[in-house]
Amino acid sequence: MLNNENPYQIPQANLEEETPKEYSKLNLFSADGRLGRLRYSAHCTLLQILLSIMGVTFVFTESKTLMLFLLPFMLFLVYILICSTIKRLHDINMSGWWLLPLIVIYGIESVFPDISMFKWVSFFVLIASLIILVLTGSVGKNDYGYPPPPNTFGVYLAVIIPIVLVIIAIFAAVPMQNFTLPY
Repeated sequence: MLNNENPYQIPQANLEEETPKEYSKLNLFSADGRLGRLRYSAHCTLLQILLSIMGVTFVFTESKTLMLFLLPFMLFLVYILICSTIKRLHDINMSGWWLLPLIVIYGIESVFPDISMFKWVSFFVLIASLIILVLTGSVGKNDYGYPPPPNTFGVYLAVIIPIVLVIIAIFAAVPMQNFTLPY
C-alpha cells in the first residue's frame, strides 16, 4: 500500500498557543480561583502600603478609640493579603495550605526577634515569597480552576506607580543627607 503524502512537505502542525476560552472570576474576598503574578504583585503592593499607613498611625496615636477603630481594618487587609497569596499558589497549581508554614515561621520570628536562628528563617520566608511571586502560572485549566483574566491597564499602573515613587524618594533623599538646619 503506497502513501501519497510527500515526505518532504512542510509540516502542518498548529504551533500557536491556544488562548483560554474561560477565565476564573476575580473575587478579592475569597481564596477560590487563581491570581497571576502581576495582579498578585499589585495586590501585595497596595495592601502593604495601606497596612504600613495604618501601622504607623496605630503606633503613633494616643487615642484608644482610633486604635480600636483601625485594628479590624488591619486584620481585614491581612485577610485579603492571605486570600491573594492562596490564589497565587493556586495559579502555580499548589495548595493554599503551603502558606501555613510561612505564616507560622513569620509569626515565630515576630514573637522571638532576638533569637539568631530565626534570622535565617526570615531569609527562608523571603526566598519562598520571591518564588511565589516569580513562578509562572499553569497554562490553561489546572486543579484550581481556569486561568486568571488578562491584566488590565489599571493592574500595570498599580505595579508601576509605587516603583516610580520609590525611585523618586531615593533620589530625593540623596540631597537630604548633606542638609543641615540653619540654626
